[in-house]
Amino acid sequence: MPPLDLSLVLACYNEEPLLVHSMREIVNTLEASRFTYELIFVDDGSRDRTRELIAELAETYGSRAQIRTIFHERNVGRGGTVQDGLLTSRGEIAGFIAMWISRSMPGTLSPASSEFAPGLPYRAG
Repeated sequence: MPPLDLSLVLACYNEEPLLVHSMREIVNTLEASRFTYELIFVDDGSRDRTRELIAELAETYGSRAQIRTIFHERNVGRGGTVQDGLLTSRGEIAGFIAMWISRSMPGTLSPASSEFAPGLPYRAG
């Protein structure tokens, strides 16, 4: 497998209301960049349909993106969730998005132009 530029951990807990829209926005943004990437969903013991939706999204977007999943049996908190995802990442650059950010600040993910990494997604604010 060729090396990846970016690993993006998607930390999830009870994200049913926003997961499908957020995933569409994330994939569209990453596809507009010049980077190869993987998405790592880490579900932290959600009690809603988040796990089911993650499985559906992995199937839907699997031909467009490298997607991996981790499902916690019990809630370990955001720190443990992000850590588990980062520990399995394979990209030269690794980062995370706490999915709840999309709920509080919609529309903040867009292509960036920065000295560090032009084209990488970012959250303004």
